[in-house]
Amino acid sequence: MLVILSLVIQLMLDHAKLPAEWVWGLFPEFRTLLYTGAALLSLVTLATGIGLVR
Repeated sequence: MLVILSLVIQLMLDHAKLPAEWVWGLFPEFRTLLYTGAALLSLVTLATGIGLVR
């Protein structure tokens, strides 16, 4: 849940008019890791939900 919340906050910061150093700080490559983690978490949650329904 925290990964999804951080993804939403980061997406809002991406579209806000803030200086670039405020948006990603020290780790600009963290964006890819965050988006990949959120996508993976979503897929695992979906697969688990489908498995529980069956």
